[in-house]
Amino acid sequence: MAKILEFPKEKSVRARILQKSFQQKAVIPLSLLSVLVVSLSLSEWIQFANQKISTSRGLASLPSQDIEKQIKWEHNWADSLKGSNIRPGYTSEEPNQLDNLLFGVLQGDVKMTRDGSRISSLEMIKPVELKNREEFLESYKAVWSVSFDRVELDTQKQELRSKVETYKLLDKKGQTVGQAIFGLDDLQTVRKLEFSTQ
Repeated sequence: MAKILEFPKEKSVRARILQKSFQQKAVIPLSLLSVLVVSLSLSEWIQFANQKISTSRGLASLPSQDIEKQIKWEHNWADSLKGSNIRPGYTSEEPNQLDNLLFGVLQGDVKMTRDGSRISSLEMIKPVELKNREEFLESYKAVWSVSFDRVELDTQKQELRSKVETYKLLDKKGQTVGQAIFGLDDLQTVRKLEFSTQ
């Protein structure tokens, strides 16, 4: 059997303590050095930023003669363009009846179903207060899916405190060609509008 030699514990503990103290002594100067490097680089960055700001402010301090020359040149240029026939870059168009309905009266808060190019139903995201629904239907009759000449409240299909209000859509002869059905909430504001044909 081999003999195992034991080291004295006191000496090994002392050696570890001495090694730790050397490490700690090395850490303090290194941390001080890193603080110094960071502060120097931060100072350099601040100076660079200040120089950049001061050079960009140089444009604001132009002599007044140069500004007066520039303004005079702009006026002369504008006068020379007055007589020439310049085509505008963008010309606006008047909003059509559909735009007025969707973005004027209904303020864009609506889901729309179309039948070709005309509206067959509207579902309001926020309820809309329409005081005169007959006038509303007649004002925008060019955009509805059912062609009609007059509107008349269908009293036979009305109930007290009803959630639905139905209007007959009549042609020139007074015959019913369809219906406009308003879905209402408790405050009698419009939540939905649907058109159906006879």
